[in-house]
Amino acid sequence: MRSSPQILLINPNTSRDTTDTMVAIARTCVPADVAVQGATASRGPSVITTAQALAAAAAAVIEIGLRSASEVSGIVVGAFGDPGLEALRENR
Repeated sequence: MRSSPQILLINPNTSRDTTDTMVAIARTCVPADVAVQGATASRGPSVITTAQALAAAAAAVIEIGLRSASEVSGIVVGAFGDPGLEALRENR
């Protein structure tokens, strides 16, 4: 059993710098006992600016989310349009 809540913030694009920035912001918004960890897509678009890029990003989000779901209290998809979110909800 987890000792404290853990939130996984998935960055659907491949920018580790963006992931680091999002995690830093998220950490300012949660109680001190909540851990926020980041995960960056290893493949897919470097930025998400089109519907095609949004769709392409979903596969990495699903892979990361399914792999990590049992280890965290919650998952945040850090992108407009929430690529892969519905599939993660269906597989919880």
